[in-house]
Amino acid sequence: MKRCATCNQTYTDDLMFCLSDGTPLANLIEEVEQQTVIRPMPAVETLKSADSSGSIFKYIAAALGLLLILVLIGGAGMAWILWPRNGATPANSPAKNDLVNAAASPVPSPFRTSDNLNTNQSNLKDKEEALERERRRLADERKKLEDDKRLQTEKTELEPPRFNDPGTARISFRRGSVGETVSGTVGRSRSYVLRTLAGQYLSASIRSAGGCVVFSGGSSSTGFTTGSGDTRLTVENNCDRPSTFSMSLTVR
Repeated sequence: MKRCATCNQTYTDDLMFCLSDGTPLANLIEEVEQQTVIRPMPAVETLKSADSSGSIFKYIAAALGLLLILVLIGGAGMAWILWPRNGATPANSPAKNDLVNAAASPVPSPFRTSDNLNTNQSNLKDKEEALERERRRLADERKKLEDDKRLQTEKTELEPPRFNDPGTARISFRRGSVGETVSGTVGRSRSYVLRTLAGQYLSASIRSAGGCVVFSGGSSSTGFTTGSGDTRLTVENNCDRPSTFSMSLTVR
């Protein structure tokens, strides 16, 4: 049997060309043999490549293993060479340096520990004493502030109220009377006036608790001849707080 490679139609062996497109016919047996010969080639090459890669990996693994073994053997040899014999320590080994440093450092002793404890107790005692002094100082300052506040309060309570003396007051006699008595309170001084005639004689006296209030001349009584018009009398307080008084006067 033969087949057209273009239209895939089959013909008998006695034909040479395809009746449809004129393409030369090929035997089916030759095509199958050709395919059989061609197809196994990639598989064979792949197997060969895989075998070659596997061999390379095996060689590399073997080389690495050998190198690791050599490193371990070399390290063991160096350790055996450097390891001290009969308990001896190498000259520049860390163990020897540690021994030298330990020998050079001060050896702690019970006495040294006791000294440190005493020092700590002394420092603690000093701090406690400083705190106690500070506490006493604060207590003294607080007590002083309380005393100042109390004294200020007492002074405010004992201090007499401020008194403003009134202005000048006029004294008027009742009809037909030649005398009059007036009373009041004076802080420092205050004045009185009354109308008199020329040639009249005015006499006055003043009474107060403790004798605090007097006339401007310093006496508790006074007398003089008046002029025509307003005659003035001034009283003063010699005490440190306002005082009440009673003043009697006559004009003849």
